[in-house]
Amino acid sequence: MLGGKTGWDKLQSMDGLAYGNGRFGYRSLELATNSRAIDPEKSEVTDLLLDFEEPDASFADNAGNYSVEEKAFVSSSKVKMGKGQR
Repeated sequence: MLGGKTGWDKLQSMDGLAYGNGRFGYRSLELATNSRAIDPEKSEVTDLLLDFEEPDASFADNAGNYSVEEKAFVSSSKVKMGKGQR
């Protein structure tokens, strides 16, 4: 069993994860901010990888399988970057 009172010590890999505060006061796991690295050994299983965390990043497929022909972003004041609020 993982999480809760047992904790996360038996988890074998933390790639792309970070610790946070859980609902009942225990440590929780969250997606790490900006954890979009592609493992070169597994790149063939990543079809499309978009980065939404960098405000000035160009909209592109970081996996390299697709090309963007037209960009039409609409900015919103409701967007949150990083950890959201509950």
